[in-house]
Amino acid sequence: MVPVVCIIGWSGSGKTSLIEGLLEVFRGRGRKVGVIKHHPHRAGSLPPGKDTTRYLEAGAGAALLLGPAGYELIVVREGEPPLDEVLALFWGYDLVLAEGFKGSDYPKIEVFRGSEEGPLYKVVKGVIALVSDQISDPSLPCFRTHQVEALADFIEDRFLRSSAKVSLLADGKVVGLNRFVSTLIGGVIEAMVRPLKGCEGVREVIIRWKA
Repeated sequence: MVPVVCIIGWSGSGKTSLIEGLLEVFRGRGRKVGVIKHHPHRAGSLPPGKDTTRYLEAGAGAALLLGPAGYELIVVREGEPPLDEVLALFWGYDLVLAEGFKGSDYPKIEVFRGSEEGPLYKVVKGVIALVSDQISDPSLPCFRTHQVEALADFIEDRFLRSSAKVSLLADGKVVGLNRFVSTLIGGVIEAMVRPLKGCEGVREVIIRWKA
């Protein structure tokens, strides 16, 4: 499963700037990183009258805009999808940085710039590090806002250097695998695929199965 780290903090704390800095560092290191941003309102709203809007209004469950620079996918769904569901879109990525989602079960890094409410890590579960120029806490790894390289090292050491080689999606949802099962599945796939013609030096395999 692709590792996910949530970047949390009060409004105006610098979450977006920190993610931008991390993306630049990881890109320089050859990492493939995706970003998810929590939006309190409906995502994917399109201007009325556009072709894609008309398709969605006519009953399409999803619409994809494709062009030379990439694509944009809009999925119609009742209620907000869980983070696990959208992670299927990041198959093959090294890491996903999620802005917000402080109520999720994923590990979190808090950016704190000062607030009357105080830092979130005292009331939010799963905070593994703090980024702040104002405060520090001996119970947490703490970084200043300019220490983006050091924070990237921390994330790599904790989540990427030992990340599982096998990811499993069932009906579009990520399935967690323990080390034994991951090793077992990976070994079976490797033993079956590598002898095939044209697969001698293969580095990644995607298998789709339907009942």
